[in-house]
Amino acid sequence: MDTPKPTLILSIDDDPDIRNLVERFLKGTGYQVLTADNVNRAFEILQTNKPDLILLDVSMPEMNGYDF
Repeated sequence: MDTPKPTLILSIDDDPDIRNLVERFLKGTGYQVLTADNVNRAFEILQTNKPDLILLDVSMPEMNGYDF
């Protein structure tokens, strides 16, 4: 019997404290988590990964979450 693959979440936030808090919480509850500190890094991650969910900060310097 195949074990289900854990849900993959991409968390995007320019604040390292929030990014780390979200990552620790989600990993602690069994999710697989990728993080990015800006939208450019997020786009790089999305070239090779297909997350089930993207959590992002709506107020970031280069591009806000709504534009993303």
